[in-house]
Amino acid sequence: MDMSLTKPVSAEQPCGPDPEYDPEYLLLFSRAAPQAEAQYGDFVSTPEAVNWPEIERDARRLLTRSKDIRVLILLLRSRIQQAGAQGLAEMLTQLAELSVIWSDALHPQLLTGEGASAESIEDAALLDHEGVMADIRGITLSNSAALRLQVRDVERALSAPRPADALAPESVRQQLADLEARGALPLAAFREAQESAERLQVWARETLGDLAPDFSRLRQLLALLPDVVQTTTPEIPPSPAPAPDPAGTVMDNAVPARAEDVLPVNAPPGISLPHNAEPGPIRDRNDALERLRCIRRWFESSEPSSPTIPLLRQAERLVGKRFSEVINEIPVELLEKWDALE
Repeated sequence: MDMSLTKPVSAEQPCGPDPEYDPEYLLLFSRAAPQAEAQYGDFVSTPEAVNWPEIERDARRLLTRSKDIRVLILLLRSRIQQAGAQGLAEMLTQLAELSVIWSDALHPQLLTGEGASAESIEDAALLDHEGVMADIRGITLSNSAALRLQVRDVERALSAPRPADALAPESVRQQLADLEARGALPLAAFREAQESAERLQVWARETLGDLAPDFSRLRQLLALLPDVVQTTTPEIPPSPAPAPDPAGTVMDNAVPARAEDVLPVNAPPGISLPHNAEPGPIRDRNDALERLRCIRRWFESSEPSSPTIPLLRQAERLVGKRFSEVINEIPVELLEKWDALE
């Protein structure tokens, strides 16, 4: 969190003066506005792209003397454009914090006589299809030479009804599973952004009541990726632990437990062994897949930084595929190298 944004401008005006008529404020927003093509006879000028690093620099400078929701949202957009999901999470969290810290002083103030509020501007800006929502949809998830994937591609592929030119849902799910297996999917950033949007919603309802904006569309968009990945790679629930014997019951043929049969005290939840410490036989492919998932969950709980985890995820995903499909996923040279190591 940028702590400089939490510092009051002055004791009398913690958020400074309203910047609405500040020339630098007006210039900042004119530079951030999309430019239309201009035609002069046969010549058509190509509009210049928005210089987001400059927008960020000037927005931060303006916020040192005037703390304004509109400028904060412009800063949010600049961070999304430059840092993708990480920038989104970083600035949406900052916006949620500042909305609470400067609740009564943040510009623009309540608009008298119209029943509108500063938060209605925040609502419009956050839900603008050409603004923040478009920026989120434009976040790139994969720059693969074969297929460039953005958030909007996932949204379109899984929407109902699905647009005719949208990617196939299974293709998108497969690509997301591949990215997640490699640890290349910014799920944590989207979850953090989703939590910040929920905090904004709670704060708005507590302070504005019936006038509170509805951030459900924003929250739904932020939840899209984590929800898709969760349904793409569902977890197998752990088997329930056997009921303990009644107190004081002694088995006639009870024998002392062997050391190798006893679970370690730090065994992660959901990982259990049969009483004889011998796993049951693997009857079919589903049993084998469940065993793989159990092993992977153990590593995630006990050794979360282990490089074995993405390999196990890949193994889970490749179970049941034809050999030709596996070859497309793993380079032949790598398979040969692995074989040589055995």
